[in-house]
Amino acid sequence: MILFVLYALIFPEHAKGFFPALRTAVTANFDWLFLGAANIFVIFCIFLIFSPWAKIRLGGEDAKPDFSYPGWFAMLFAAGMGIGLMFYGVSEPISHYSSAYAGTTMGEDGVRTD
Repeated sequence: MILFVLYALIFPEHAKGFFPALRTAVTANFDWLFLGAANIFVIFCIFLIFSPWAKIRLGGEDAKPDFSYPGWFAMLFAAGMGIGLMFYGVSEPISHYSSAYAGTTMGEDGVRTD
């Protein structure tokens, strides 16, 4: 990461063309790796659920969970809703603002085309 940052700082003009080309090459040629890695991770998690390692208790044999399953679900749901609201609460008004930045466009028949 440090090398990428130094490269971009030292050679900004060359990096302007290199990084988009690198992104295009990686996404065009290694999309199978991303999808495969995600699938392997899911399969590994399912394997862990049904393997003998599923019985290992984190924190020791006498450890009790701090929260119940409904409590965990509620926290994960609230976090997901919170990040969705925080992201879309800002991005939607900004996208409407940027799309209407040039003003409204009226067609020949008086109908808005934006």
